[in-house]
Amino acid sequence: MPSHVVNQPWSPDVCQGRDEMSVSAVYARYCQRIKEKNAAESLTRQRFVVNRVTDNQVEVNGQSLLSFCSNDYLGLAQHHEVMQASIEGVKRYGLGSGSSALISGHSPAHERLEAVFSKVLKREKTLLFNSGYHANLAILTCFANRHAIVIADKACHASMMDGAVLSRATCLRYRHQDSEQAERLLEKYRDHPVILMTESVFSMSGDRTDLKKWSQLADQYQALLAAALCYNDNYALSALTFL
Repeated sequence: MPSHVVNQPWSPDVCQGRDEMSVSAVYARYCQRIKEKNAAESLTRQRFVVNRVTDNQVEVNGQSLLSFCSNDYLGLAQHHEVMQASIEGVKRYGLGSGSSALISGHSPAHERLEAVFSKVLKREKTLLFNSGYHANLAILTCFANRHAIVIADKACHASMMDGAVLSRATCLRYRHQDSEQAERLLEKYRDHPVILMTESVFSMSGDRTDLKKWSQLADQYQALLAAALCYNDNYALSALTFL
C-alpha cells in the first residue's frame, strides 16, 4: 500500500483504483500502521483504575500513591460540606438539566451562583458553564470568526486553542510570554479584528502573566485581550475574560 495513505485521514477515497482491496482491508492496514507508529514513538497510553484513599492520596494496583496530576487543587472533591451540598442538590433538583438553559431553563441554584460571581467580579451579569473547557470553547467561538486573527501564547491551554480553531479564525502563536513577538504580529495584522490570547497563571508551568502590560499592548493595537484567569476543569472556575 502506498505510504501516503498512512499520512492522511482515512476515507473510502483511498481505495479508488484498488479493486483487489476492500475498504475494510485498507482501513485495517491504516490502523495497524498508526498503531505501530504510536508504539515506536511511545505515544500509546493506557487508562488505569483509581481508588481514592484520602484528599491527596490514591490507590492504583494496590499501591497508595500521592497524586500530583489532579486538578482538584484544594481537595474540594472530598470535602464533606461539598459532598453533602451535592447530595442535597440532587434531592432537590434531580440529576441533570435535561437540556440547555436556553431551551429548558436553569435552576434557582444556578441563578444564585451567577449572582454571587457577578458581585465578586463586579460585573452586571455572569454566565455559568459546566466546565472551564466549555467556557473557553463557547466564548472564543462567540467573539471570533473566519475574518478574525487569534494571536496566542504557545503555552495556552488546549481548550483555548480548540475554541480558536472551532471559531475558524486564523490562529497564530507567539513564543511563551514573548511580548515583543506578540507585538510584531499585532503590528502586522492591525487592520484585522484581532484577539490577543494568554493566561493569568499558566496551568502547566505556574508562570504568571502581567495582565496590565498585556492589556496595554492590546489597547495599543485595538485588539481584544482574552485571558484565562484560572483553570480548574473540576469546578468550572475557568473564565475567559476580555479586558
